[in-house]
Amino acid sequence: MKAAAGALALLAWFAWEAPCAEIQTLNITTLQGEGSFNDIRRKVAAELVVEIRNEAERPVADAEVVFSAPYSGAGGLFADGQRTCTVRSGSDGRAVAARFRPNFVEGRFAIHVTASYGGKTANAVIWQSNTLASQQKGGGYKKLLLLGLAGGGIAGGVVMATSRTGTSASTAAPAPIPTSVSIGTLTVGPPH
Repeated sequence: MKAAAGALALLAWFAWEAPCAEIQTLNITTLQGEGSFNDIRRKVAAELVVEIRNEAERPVADAEVVFSAPYSGAGGLFADGQRTCTVRSGSDGRAVAARFRPNFVEGRFAIHVTASYGGKTANAVIWQSNTLASQQKGGGYKKLLLLGLAGGGIAGGVVMATSRTGTSASTAAPAPIPTSVSIGTLTVGPPH
């Protein structure tokens, strides 16, 4: 009788404990690298940093984290020349991929991330793009684009002013338009 009661108590404990074990999960949060533009001319890419946490939102130390770049098309290689990089998360739950170097193919691509710890696995995707155009703040590409747009707006204003006066551009000079355009610290406008 005591054995049966002990067995029932043990079964009741397992029945209660098993669902709790099933809901334990890992979560991956991307801290750096999502939506980044990699400069393929200079072979510069954003750092890839993720954070691994458990179901209680606590950092998971020593989780195995695998970063995988695509095998074809836009993408790149990690510091050791491989398409995959395996690292361990630190005590803060963070894992940093070894330096990623973009290839010479322009386009958007996904880096797949898999974290494993204590028999649990989580997956995430980090989207990036390889580009020839510099996307950095103050880059020459953006300045040229903005200057072109500003110049087009000024030219359009000259044409509008000429057509409003009813004169032809070939017979009369257009009236000066007191317009200035500012782009950062650069100001384009009428002479002072």
